[in-house]
Amino acid sequence: MKHIKALLIKLVIVTGALWLSLGLIYGVDFGEIFTMSLVITGIAYIVGDLLVLPPLGNGIATLSDFGLSFFTLWLLIESYGLIVPEISASLIGAGFVAIGEIFFHRYMKKNILEDERSERRILNRHEFQTEFAEEFDDDFLDDK
Repeated sequence: MKHIKALLIKLVIVTGALWLSLGLIYGVDFGEIFTMSLVITGIAYIVGDLLVLPPLGNGIATLSDFGLSFFTLWLLIESYGLIVPEISASLIGAGFVAIGEIFFHRYMKKNILEDERSERRILNRHEFQTEFAEEFDDDFLDDK
C-alpha cells in the first residue's frame, strides 16, 4: 500500500512538472502530458527510486531520473509527432521533473525505504552471541 501511495505522489509531481514545462511553455495537450507522466512515473519509480536511490543516494538518483526523463520525453514527443522543439522541450521537462524528484527522494528515504530497512533488520536479526573466555591449563590449576 505504501508503494501505491508513493507512486501516486510521484505521478502528481511528474504531471505537475510536465504541465508547467510542456503545457504552459509549449502548449502540449493535457492528455498527452498525462500519458507521458504515467510512462515516466512507472519507469523512474522502478529504476531511480527502488534501484538507484537506496545504494547511491539522492544526487545520483536525481541525475538518473533527469537522464531517464529526458530520453523518455524525447522519444514520446517524437512518437506523438508534437510540433515542439524536441530537445529543448525534453531538457526543460526533465529539469522540472528532476527538481520535483529531489523532494520525492527525501520522502522515499524517510517513509518508504527506511521502513523496508527496519523490516529487513527484524527479519535478519541473529539472536546469537559469541562468548569469549580464557582456557585454563591443568598446570595452572595444579599450582594453586
